[in-house]
Amino acid sequence: MKCECGRYVPKGNRCNSCLEKDMRKAVGDQTGSEKLTVPIGNLLAKETADAIGQAYDNFASIELKARGRHISRAVDVLEILKRNHNFKYEVTSGTAELTSYEGSPIRVSEITVTITKILTYV
Repeated sequence: MKCECGRYVPKGNRCNSCLEKDMRKAVGDQTGSEKLTVPIGNLLAKETADAIGQAYDNFASIELKARGRHISRAVDVLEILKRNHNFKYEVTSGTAELTSYEGSPIRVSEITVTITKILTYV
């Protein structure tokens, strides 16, 4: 199966460059607001951290949201950002109840990481 850009990918998936393009578009759509909300998905942790790093100066706070198997990727993104930026963060975890394709309820772990800038005066 082909992705939107013409690359061959497994059925139902998209290539990393198309996912990164969507991520950069989502970051750009929220400029001017106080808080940037970033859903963590199939995009690589380094690419997600790069996109957030480019938008870091434009927002007062950044919120990373992830569910299920993407929780570890959200933590990886946070660790990459910690290397390059000075901020404080708060982690909130919980359980979301979703409905499966068959209609039965499923419980999924979720995490929200709120990153707040530390203002430094020179």
